[in-house]
Amino acid sequence: GNGNYSHTLVNALMAHTDDLSDEGGTERCGIVHRIDKDTSGILLVAKTNKAHRILSEDFKNKTVKRKYIALVWGIIDESKGKINAPIGRSKYDRKKMAVTDINSKNAVTNFTVLERLNNATLVIGDVKNDKVSDLVLFDSADDGTQRIIISRNSMILPSNENGILMQLTMDDSKVVMIDKKDRKKYDVLDSDITTLNIFDSAIFSSSSQVAPREMTAYDLKRRIDNLASNKNASKRQLNSYRMEYYKKFSVPFGSIFFAILALPLALIFGKHNGQTIGLIIGLFICLIYWALMLYGQIFSLRQGWNGFWTMWFPDMLIGGTGLFLYIFLRRR
Repeated sequence: GNGNYSHTLVNALMAHTDDLSDEGGTERCGIVHRIDKDTSGILLVAKTNKAHRILSEDFKNKTVKRKYIALVWGIIDESKGKINAPIGRSKYDRKKMAVTDINSKNAVTNFTVLERLNNATLVIGDVKNDKVSDLVLFDSADDGTQRIIISRNSMILPSNENGILMQLTMDDSKVVMIDKKDRKKYDVLDSDITTLNIFDSAIFSSSSQVAPREMTAYDLKRRIDNLASNKNASKRQLNSYRMEYYKKFSVPFGSIFFAILALPLALIFGKHNGQTIGLIIGLFICLIYWALMLYGQIFSLRQGWNGFWTMWFPDMLIGGTGLFLYIFLRRR
């Protein structure tokens, strides 16, 4: 990745072979293009400088076709659509990309909805008439055998069976099965027509999983304990559950902190016919509280900020301001 000089894919490639192109420099041997951190996908590696130049030219001329399968939060009503939004570096985190109009490039993605779930939608990008050409799938069998499935033409078909997201009917397909223990051992199967079922468990754990905001505080606490004990659990996912857990308490308790603030405000503005000014100040404080809660959730989910502080800080600010004003009035 950008700025990393160890434990990278380039290090692994150089340890595996010396036969790599140096067209992109010695620090990026063989790498034709980049891929975002924490994303899955195919990365092209060139062994010769000639192949590197040809592939780079294809990317530059946009003759390389790229397709994406994504699980997005929320329900998309349209069966097909287009996303036209400029992409650039996030102003909050320069290591991440985001939709922005600052130093950005135009980006257009056509998508087709494959499946609608309880609180998410599975979409695939750039599919015309439910057909996909030159498909490559990487999969693992139950016994750990790695499988590479290649198809010239594929048809995406919906499935009415429980647990199956979709079916791929592939023409002129080839399946390569590699033994993980001994990669020199592999089997190759050729088929004119192959039908592949894509199970929902291959994409996510459960299609009926309840969103954190829809869970009770008790269920959230149990879920948080399970994630905390799992070493492979995502820290961002764990933080999102903690944020929702703390929000279920901070929002109701916010009324108590507002009551603490309301007392000194009433003492200040209630005696001198300043009810209108007090009302305006109260509305302004409510706006600040709402903004802090909203942006606290955004930064907690996107930037990984601590869920406890993002949810309780607005309450602490309101309550602290009320106590400060009350003490100030008492001393007067």
